[in-house]
Amino acid sequence: MCTLVVLNEQIDGYPLIIAANRDERYDRRSQAPVITHFEDNDFIRPWDDEKDGTWMGVARDGWFVGITNQDDGRHEPDALSRGKVVSDCLYAGNHCGAAKVLKSLELKRYNPFNMVFGRPGAMFLTRCWDGHEMEMEPLPKGVNVISNDCWGTAYDAKLEYAKMLTHGMLEGASVTDIDNIVKKLLIIMSNHRNRTSEDPFQSLCVHAEERAFGTRSTSIITVSNDKVVEYWYTDGHPCQHDELRLVGRLEPVINNGHEIF
Repeated sequence: MCTLVVLNEQIDGYPLIIAANRDERYDRRSQAPVITHFEDNDFIRPWDDEKDGTWMGVARDGWFVGITNQDDGRHEPDALSRGKVVSDCLYAGNHCGAAKVLKSLELKRYNPFNMVFGRPGAMFLTRCWDGHEMEMEPLPKGVNVISNDCWGTAYDAKLEYAKMLTHGMLEGASVTDIDNIVKKLLIIMSNHRNRTSEDPFQSLCVHAEERAFGTRSTSIITVSNDKVVEYWYTDGHPCQHDELRLVGRLEPVINNGHEIF
């Protein structure tokens, strides 16, 4: 389970902003995001120690990849790691490379998932579920919310409320108040509306204590018009934090007056 809020060309000065809650078992070991180097690029991404993969990450040039589980009521514990798919798409570094990774998968060997990938101006959503044809479509400009049921209606109320809340809190926001935007997004990702004891997963901030499961971390990634990438992060339930910490910043590489990334 996870929720991604993608602000695609929504905020003046920041063509791509992503807020993400990672919902997971409390005992699953993971590492906070760090800057890492692969081939000719730098990335910021957290890491899942259990299956050696990640659930999201961003490159120096603003290339982003993130995943949410597709909730079909089943879970095969011996399925291949979806986190490895994320890291492969992240390191692929472009749309063509990510598409090749996804099209090479034997979907019956994976639990179902939704993949968001792209860079400012060209963001895509791919739905991957055994028994369904893989679907890839561009994300429209504006506020997009991706959770765990892109085909059905199980999470419609959650997704629509998240969109409404985001539109309301960020109305009129611009490059001049990015710190305030990050704070507002933290408040949004901390929201408990629709949470019930019968279905705690209907809220953005998940508390399913009887299952030892809930929101384990919150990440916010911003990409500016100048292609400066910043990654904000906090461990634990976002409702228990007043702010995020900046864990990494990537700036374009300039060589002889020419931008490389």
